[in-house]
Formats: sequence, structure tokens, C-alpha cells
Amino acid sequence: MLFSGSIVKRGEAKCVVVNTGSRTYFGKTVELVKAAKSRSLQEETVLAVTRYMVLLGVASLAVSLVLGAYEGWGVVELASLGVVFLMSSVPVALPAVLTILQAYGALELSRRGALVTRLSASENLASIDTACFDKTGTITLNRLQVARVDALGVDESKVVEYALYTTREESLDPLNLAIIEYSKKIGVDKSGLRLLRFIPFDPSLKRSEAFVEEDGRVLRIALGEPRTVFQLCSGSRDEEGFFEEKLADVSKRGFRTLAVAVGEEREKSLRLIGFIHLIDPPRPEAKEMIQEMKGLGVRPVMLTGNNEAAAREVARTIGLGENVVSARRTGADLDVESIDGLAEVFPEDKFNIVKKLQERGHVVAVTGDGVNDAPALSQAEVGIAVENATDAAKSAASIVLVKSGLSVIVDAVRISRVTHERALTWVVNKVVKTTQAIGVVLLAMVWFRRMALTPLDMALLLLANDFLTMSIATDNQYPSLKPARWDIRRILAFSLPLALFYLVPSSIVLWTAYVHLGLDWSTSRSMLLLSLVYMSQFRILQVRERRWFWSSRPCRELIISMTLTTLVFTLMALSGFIVTRLTPRGVAYALVASSMVLVSNPLKVALSKRFL
Repeated sequence: MLFSGSIVKRGEAKCVVVNTGSRTYFGKTVELVKAAKSRSLQEETVLAVTRYMVLLGVASLAVSLVLGAYEGWGVVELASLGVVFLMSSVPVALPAVLTILQAYGALELSRRGALVTRLSASENLASIDTACFDKTGTITLNRLQVARVDALGVDESKVVEYALYTTREESLDPLNLAIIEYSKKIGVDKSGLRLLRFIPFDPSLKRSEAFVEEDGRVLRIALGEPRTVFQLCSGSRDEEGFFEEKLADVSKRGFRTLAVAVGEEREKSLRLIGFIHLIDPPRPEAKEMIQEMKGLGVRPVMLTGNNEAAAREVARTIGLGENVVSARRTGADLDVESIDGLAEVFPEDKFNIVKKLQERGHVVAVTGDGVNDAPALSQAEVGIAVENATDAAKSAASIVLVKSGLSVIVDAVRISRVTHERALTWVVNKVVKTTQAIGVVLLAMVWFRRMALTPLDMALLLLANDFLTMSIATDNQYPSLKPARWDIRRILAFSLPLALFYLVPSSIVLWTAYVHLGLDWSTSRSMLLLSLVYMSQFRILQVRERRWFWSSRPCRELIISMTLTTLVFTLMALSGFIVTRLTPRGVAYALVASSMVLVSNPLKVALSKRFL
């Protein structure tokens, strides 16, 4: 059977086409790509938060409209009231803020060697709790090396020397290159013997041969598949014992083994002189990176098409675990929760494993490099095309690596979690701000039957709160040591108590200005607006940090944004530009009253520990 995509290197044959289109192996792969569906966790949560905020705004508007109609308000006033509630509840800056957050996260990832092809992936990577890695090229070097040489009756260096004559560097064969590289390492070359004839490797014979002259004798050397080469040998008791003992040992370790035999040309049989064992070794940093991945709360799972023994040896070496099973033996009964690795994997196996993990509630990242990996890359929340991946794999993936190894992926997880913390800050800030704004407008309608904020006031507040706080996208944050989760109930449980607390000082400002100080409603409204702007700055200081707000320093851009916002709105209030003019005493009162929200810091820390 000749599969589509196979490369014919020599010879000719007549073929019968048995499958076309979707019935072919590649065709089935394309169908799996079409069936794959990934999701954006951040977008789902933000849309849910938006729905709740709009519902809160609509409910408050309904109450306010009834009160306004009872007071005999005109259509224009009622329409203005509706606009205020609409502006306060709808996150007008949401598309811009999310895009900036994800784009800045993608920029940071690109600096570490990970190119984002789908912006949501720069944040989704923070939520993964399971990462399925390819063994070859990601965990290992994807370069064969000689691991061990076993000799029978000669020195190990002699085994390598004889084998060297059956190789050609220009063939670029990985086995040949590994032997040539090892020979240079131990100081063996071809200067000792004279090469007479070379027979390159033949797949049908499963060996390569060379004829050399040594001490006036013509020797025949064979290098190839152990059992094939052993059939050329005399099969003495020593050779048979050596053969069985060494192969039984290496079969448990997953080495690729070549046998070396030599004999005089005129003799019928050869003499087995040794084995050369090769392995694709793990990357030097693989063990450390696996432990770091586990430390971040991500369970690594190795997927490979290699045999079970080779996969288990690599998994054991890098500290991944020893529960490595064959996909061919387990089938539908595979327990995805307990495995450390899966061997003899086909493309559909990868796809099915990702789906099984997702059905169990896991958020999955998967790496791949070939056309056959495209379905799994599309299905996973985060598909990662490794260095030198095919175009099909890159198109299906949401992240493309331009550097090899696990270290890039570990760095990407950390950066993504920082991006998540920034996004969470903005969402919490939005919930608190919206609830506070809606609450104070509703309270003003209940207490005074007046609009606490006009559409113009709300526009200014949105400018101060949403657009000028986009610098949150570059804020200093620390990556969490556990996978991020967008749990709407926990976010609301954290945000709503803070919003109610923030509602107290803003209500006090309005009541004091209008009732206690006897200011007119326009001036009272101006003082309320200024206090809400001040509170917005204090609120950002609060919610950006899950610990005490002084635990970390805001980024330079955020400090500049907060300073300019405070300065501009203070000057506007003092000069009477756009808003009703306030006295320095009124500005000072608004600032002092607004700073009361910092008292909520212990409450915030307690809520953060419980819900975030």
C-alpha cells in the first residue's frame, strides 16, 4: 500500500488508485480539521459579564423611568435618563481594550519566539491545565546520537571504525550522520584501511556493505538491521548468546540498534563483532522545563508515534513519569486522566485525546508539526505549531514557534498568565465601575428624583474610566502558579461587594453636597462626577493587585495615565470648563471623600483569597 504524500526515491511501479478525496488518509485529516472547534475562554466570560451588566442597567432604568414618569418628566428627560443607563452598562471600550490586551500579549510572546496567529490564544494559554507534547523535536533533539556500543571480541573503537566504512556523509541519512559524528568524537577515521567498494543501504536488503583491504586481506563489512545482519553470520554459540542478551536489554530502553559484522571476502559467513545503539536524546533543558510546567499547574502528556519502550525511556529520563501506554493496545478504553505518555499514536488518536480531555473539563494545549496534526491543533484551545512545521500545521495552529524546545512554551505560559491578570483587572474594574455608576444614578432617582449624571457627564466618566485606563494592557503583573479560570460567578462574587463599598462614599459626596452644603444640583452633580473620576484612579490601584495595593508598582504608562486624568479633570472642575465650576474646597472635599475607598483594601484581599 502506497499512501498519498509518499516520495518515490528510485525505481518504478504501476499503481492502482483505491481511494480519492475524503476517503484518503489526508482527506480524512482535512475532514477532522473541519470538525474541530476551539473556543475563546476570555470572550465567553467578558460577554457573560456584559450581559449581566446590561440586565442590571435595564432593571435600574425600568425603576427610574417609573419614578421619572410619576414626577411628570418629559420625553426628552426620560430619553436622557435611558441614555445614561445605557452608557453606564454597555462597555463601549471593550473591543478596543481586549484587542490591545491580546495584541500586547502577542507582542511579548513574539519576543520569546512564539508567533500568535489567533489573538485569543495569547490569553487562552493562561488557562491550560494539560499540555500534549510531541516527543520528537519538542522534548528530544530530533537528532540521532550514538548512545552505546557493544563489542564482541574486538574493541568498541574497532566496531565503530568498521561501521564507518559502510556510511556516507553526503547521503544525509540520520543513522550514518550519527555514526560519523560519534567516530569524530572518539577519534576514529577511515585512514587505517583502504576502501575498495561501497554498497549503499538498500531497503530490500536492510543493510549497507563495504569491502576494504586490511593487512593484505579483503574484508567484507555489513551494517544494518540486527536480525538481517545476524543471518549473514556463522551463528556460533557466543554470537547467539551475545545477540539475544544485548537485544533483550536494549529493547526495554527503546534504542535503535544496528549490527556490525565482518569477514573475509572469500568466506561464506561473517562474524558478528558488535552493536551500535542510537537514540534521539532528550533536550538538555527538557527535564527542568517539565518540572517547571508541573510547577505551573500544567500536566504534561507526551504523544509520539514511536514504540512504547522508546517512549517510556524518554519519559523516565526527563521525569515525566513511567505510565506510558500504546494507543494501539488501549483504544477506546484509554484513561486520559492517568497517562504520562501515549506511544504509537496516529493523527486521529491526537484529535480524539484532545476531545476526551476537553470532555473531562480540561483546557488543552497541543503541539504538532505535520499535516496530520492539523485536526488536533484546530480542536485544542491552544494549538502550537513547532519550529519547521508544515504550512498546514501552521494554518491550523493558534501559536507558531520560531524556536525549538520546551522552554519557549513554558515562557509563553507565564506571559499568557500575566496577560490574563491584566484582563482580569480590566473586567473587575468594569464590573465595579458599572455597578457603582448605575447604583448612584438609581439612588439619586429614589432620594431626590433627579439625574445624578447627564449623558455628557457619563461620556466624560467613560473617557476617564475606560479609554484612559487602556494602559492596564501594559501593567506590571506576576504570573499565577495555577491555571487561570474565567469563572463568572467568582468574578461577580469578588467584584460586587467592592462595588457596594464604592457606592457608599459616592452617595455620601452627593448627599453632602446637595443637602449638607446646600449646593445647587448642577454643582452637586459636578462634585459627584469629580469624585467618581478620583475613585476610578483609586479603584485601579486596588483591583490591579490581588494582594495589598502597595505590593507592586504600576507600570509607567499607567502612572502617567492616572496622573494626567486626575490633573485634567481637576483643572476642568476648577476652571468650570465643560462641567460646573467647583471651589478649591469642593475639589479637596471630593478628593478626600474619594480616598475613603482605599479603606476597602482588607476586604479586597480577603475576597481575592477566597474567589480569585
